[in-house]
Amino acid sequence: MSPLKLALRFTLELCALAALAFWGAHVDASRAATMTLAILAPLIAAFAWGMFVSPKAQIRVPGMMRLSIELAVFLAAAAGLVAAGEIGWAIAFSAAVVVHELWRLAELRR
Repeated sequence: MSPLKLALRFTLELCALAALAFWGAHVDASRAATMTLAILAPLIAAFAWGMFVSPKAQIRVPGMMRLSIELAVFLAAAAGLVAAGEIGWAIAFSAAVVVHELWRLAELRR
């Protein structure tokens, strides 16, 4: 993977975690619930990413399952932004994910 693509991927990973935390903090619930969600949502996503998707994943899964987990994290982040009322950011994040995935696909086909 090229350094630029790696940088984009890492930025998307961090943005996904931030989006999940933002969603958790903006859920219409008690303060304790929002704080819990703001901490647990990105923590669970980071755990899943580290276990199955990262280059040093603890559990190796087939390519399509790995891609499904990756896209589930990104989709959850975009959905969280929509749920928090940040439609524009959700569209921008989703567009960046699509660009990254198409770029990765184009690189794999070479």
